Amino acid sequence: SVEQRLQEVIARMQPQWGARGLQAELVSAGEAFAIVQLRRNGCAEPSERLRIEIESALTDAAPDLEDILIEMDMTEFCAETAA
Repeated sequence: SVEQRLQEVIARMQPQWGARGLQAELVSAGEAFAIVQLRRNGCAEPSERLRIEIESALTDAAPDLEDILIEMDMTEFCAETAA
């Protein structure tokens, strides 16, 4: 299924994405589109390039989808910047 393919690519790529500042989570997947939420992991500032890389990996895993919506949640509190 589309959901399974997206979950597999997220699980496979998560260590690499996490090391670069993002945590990805599949929120929902249907026949035409999917929603993936990206959260900041620690204090790293994820780049637009990384977001595009994630979107590309997801699109490659599910080319039959019309659209993949990437939600960016950068509200994660970072203790280092608050000190």
